[in-house]
Amino acid sequence: MTTDGFLKLVTDLHSVSSEHEPKLRDWVKRYPFFTQNRVLWLKSSMLATGGKLNDEDLEMTALHVNDLRRLFFYLYPEMELTPEQVAFRRNDRFSGSYFDILNAAKSEGGDPDASLKKIAQRLKESRSMLQKSETKAENQPKVDQLEEQVKLLIQEARYQEAIEILQQLNLINPKKSIYFADQIRFLEKIIENLK
Repeated sequence: MTTDGFLKLVTDLHSVSSEHEPKLRDWVKRYPFFTQNRVLWLKSSMLATGGKLNDEDLEMTALHVNDLRRLFFYLYPEMELTPEQVAFRRNDRFSGSYFDILNAAKSEGGDPDASLKKIAQRLKESRSMLQKSETKAENQPKVDQLEEQVKLLIQEARYQEAIEILQQLNLINPKKSIYFADQIRFLEKIIENLK
């Protein structure tokens, strides 16, 4: 590759191909701190291997460039947002206050009260879903502790206390109600046989 050929690659970064990889690799060995060449070589190496990058080569190149974001989008141009996608980003002037929502509902046309009712309904549903998931997350450690306690009580032959805890677990965790009911019946039979 001549100097003119390299300059053409630099001016048109997307013209680099897998055919350039051997010569660019030689230049990287000869001039290890030549950043532009290293970036072009990484791209040609990626194209030569079918999109796979050697982690070590990527790390070395990342050390030499000053903008990792530009390197990423050069290697993966399909990941860059188009101007249309950027247009859908949040408007910083929209604070989410009641009046902003009301103005947005009015600008969409139709009845702003109906739009606000829909938004309020969605918020209510979201809150209830969050509360359910939080309750579930809080109950899980309690359920685990109680199940461990039941095991210990059974080992100590304190069956009546184990039954009481299993009845509580049956109320807390309805998904395992069949399991807990079977455990209760089993312990009740043990108590009957001991009498």
